[in-house]
Amino acid sequence: MTTKEIPVAKGLPLIGNLVPLIQNPYQFFVKTYQKLGPLYRVYVPGRVLTVLGGPEANVSRPKTFAIALGGHSVPTRSLST
Repeated sequence: MTTKEIPVAKGLPLIGNLVPLIQNPYQFFVKTYQKLGPLYRVYVPGRVLTVLGGPEANVSRPKTFAIALGGHSVPTRSLST
């Protein structure tokens, strides 16, 4: 099985995608999803975040995403309380 490299959202040196995430996170995630698709990486100071967005990424396919992420586990948390 071959895997493609996970696309990365363009950002500024050192601070990565911090500015658009602070200004309007919803707009940033929607626009990046539309440009890069349901699986992409975002850089913020000290962290690399892998984003799974959209309906196709929210189906229960942990094995598929584990392969795409190089076997790393994906921490998840519910937004509802």
